[in-house]
Amino acid sequence: MMNELENLRRAASLIEEMTQGRQTFRSGIGGAYIATAEDADLGMQMRVNTGDAPEHYHVTFSAYSRRMGAEMDSGGLRTLMTEAGQMYALLMALEMQDYHPSAEELHRFADDIEQKEQQTDPMMGQTF
Repeated sequence: MMNELENLRRAASLIEEMTQGRQTFRSGIGGAYIATAEDADLGMQMRVNTGDAPEHYHVTFSAYSRRMGAEMDSGGLRTLMTEAGQMYALLMALEMQDYHPSAEELHRFADDIEQKEQQTDPMMGQTF
């Protein structure tokens, strides 16, 4: 049986893979979050709420529009539709799994993200 930390790692990998890197996990104060590429029409959120059991949280993923009110030509609309189709498939895949990590597993997940960032860009996380 897979533990919740591994479930979160697989979700992060799936998100980055299915969005071709347009949605990526980053570390921040208090945990990890999903960063969206500047040119993306849709963004993603990871929400962490208290779960049914006091020692576990409930993690869900959702999408939101980043271009409300923006005019588009047919090419822009085609791009949006493609991105929306990919996001729909991604959310369907994520919703097939329940995510109920403990506080420790959430911290370890955020630490994994921070470590990955530091390997990619050694200057991240340094204070000047």
